[in-house]
Amino acid sequence: ELGMDRVVNIRPDAPLSSDTRRGLNGFKPVLFFVGSEILEQTPNAGSQNGQDMLVASIYNGTLMHRGFFVDLAANDAREFSNTYALETHWGWEGVCIEANPAYLWDLSRRRCQLVAAVVSDRDDMPVSMELQAGLGRISSLGLQNTLAMGNNQPPPSQTAHFRTVTLDSILRVARAPPLIEYLS
Repeated sequence: ELGMDRVVNIRPDAPLSSDTRRGLNGFKPVLFFVGSEILEQTPNAGSQNGQDMLVASIYNGTLMHRGFFVDLAANDAREFSNTYALETHWGWEGVCIEANPAYLWDLSRRRCQLVAAVVSDRDDMPVSMELQAGLGRISSLGLQNTLAMGNNQPPPSQTAHFRTVTLDSILRVARAPPLIEYLS
């Protein structure tokens, strides 16, 4: 197996060989071209239940400390985001993890390192997700979860199939620092 030193030395102008892909432990780099377009800074954008302000209060309300976050199931890039304000207003860095394709384009325009994945306690398990109007739920593994769409839920518009990955694997490939101040 190729070591992590190979991950650092990938040339952007060279195609990835199958050996290099195996050295990335199942990860494949995907580049989003966003040009000069950036997400507009929305002053009132913030978390749904005040999680970002709780983090601000832990750091004495100033957030002079520039921390590192992991946003697991990041969802929308701005609306109800638990990390958007930390990133855009206080300069935090982090990893945004999201499997739902409906959110990947806008998330790619943020500074966080974007990982399109389904996180589990085991690597490389098959999993299916039902997607409907930007909402999603894991429909395999025997889980009894429902889309937050009320009692009269329409059938899913799409079923997507993924392979799971552990958070540890993501953090290792993303070269996250040893101290993560906020896990959302």
